[in-house]
Amino acid sequence: MKRFLSATMFVMLAACAGNITPARQLDDAAVATAVRDAIRSDASLRGANVTVDARQGVVTLTGMVRNAGQRDRAVADARAVANVRNVNNLLTVE
Repeated sequence: MKRFLSATMFVMLAACAGNITPARQLDDAAVATAVRDAIRSDASLRGANVTVDARQGVVTLTGMVRNAGQRDRAVADARAVANVRNVNNLLTVE
């Protein structure tokens, strides 16, 4: 039991050390997943290689797309997701 409590405290302290609560980490993960799903389900983005990161409602898109239209579409898809406050577009056009 002591080991469980120690491990739990360690995880909580590690998360709080960066001012990110476990609940915030779950929210960030949910937002990132929702953005990934939106991008993957967009037929106009087939062939795009987009990586998604989310922190406190700010989504960062990195990777490669085929053209400026795909880049703009990926940003629009990300912005349309609930709880996205801002999108950092670091996508590169081939």
